[in-house]
Formats: sequence, structure tokens, C-alpha cells
Amino acid sequence: MTVKHWANSGSKLSMRRSGERLIDFCELYSLQILNGFFQHEMIHRYTRERPSLGQRSIIDYVIKRQLSKLKINDCKVKRGTNCRSDHRLITTEKHQTSIREKALAEAPPSEHIEEEYSNMKLAVKRVAHKALGYEQKRKIQKAPNWLTDEVKQTIDEKTQCYHRWLSDKTNVK
Repeated sequence: MTVKHWANSGSKLSMRRSGERLIDFCELYSLQILNGFFQHEMIHRYTRERPSLGQRSIIDYVIKRQLSKLKINDCKVKRGTNCRSDHRLITTEKHQTSIREKALAEAPPSEHIEEEYSNMKLAVKRVAHKALGYEQKRKIQKAPNWLTDEVKQTIDEKTQCYHRWLSDKTNVK
């Protein structure tokens, strides 16, 4: 689908000379205008609006290279944002590549199932490490050398005395 085809599809807006030049520029350099690529209601495409004059137009654009590895799932105008301008905020939703997809891309194919499993396992670990990081296991702390059986028994006796005191505060010894 050419840039001119989807830039004009479904739009009742008139295109000015500058819009035609932008489309020609995008075709020349293999660029993609994302505003018109995703099908939304016209109210989610207008990037500038002047209600007092009854004007609406699309004059702000999100453009990317067609061969870019960046994958965009959606592009639309947010109407509720107000930055003291008659322009609207354009947002894009980037495709998040999952760890599984990245691991599949990294794991070399093999004819033997065991080798392929090993490759996939290593690739998943490598990609997960890149995406999530690595945390050292915490060492289990040993009890301090001063905490002997005699000290533990004394602590238990103190705890029992405390509980007796809580249950009957008049019977303190």
C-alpha cells in the first residue's frame, strides 16, 4: 500500500500543497506517516482544533522509517490533554517484544531435539538476564555464636513471664 493511498483513505479533508509535499518526501525516503495508517474515528485524528472558528486539521505527524525494527501498534490523538495550545497530543503504542520472541530469534535451529532444547534454554536465560537483570542469592545467616542454649532458655523464661504479666497485671513477682 503506498503512502498516498493510505494518507487519503477515508479522509474527507482537503489536502494542501504542503501535505502533498510531505507525502512525496515520505515516499522518496521510504518513510511511513503513522497518523493515517491506523483506522480511527476522525475525532481521534485531528491534531489541531479551533472550536471558536470551527476549524479542525491534521498538521502534526508521527513519521518513522518503513524498514525500522521499531514496531508501532497504534497511533492516535488524545483529546483530553490540554497544554494551553490548540494542538492535541499524539500518542503511539510501541510493540513490546516478549522474552519468548527474543529467545526464538536468538536460538539457532537444530536437527536434534535435545540440542535445540539446550539452545532454546540458553537463549531464554540470556534474554531474560538482559531484560530482567540478575540478583545474587542471599546467604542464610548463621545464628551468632553468643546465642547458646542457655541464652535461648533465658529468653523463653522472660517471654513466659511477660505473657503472665499481660494476663494478670496484679500478680507480679
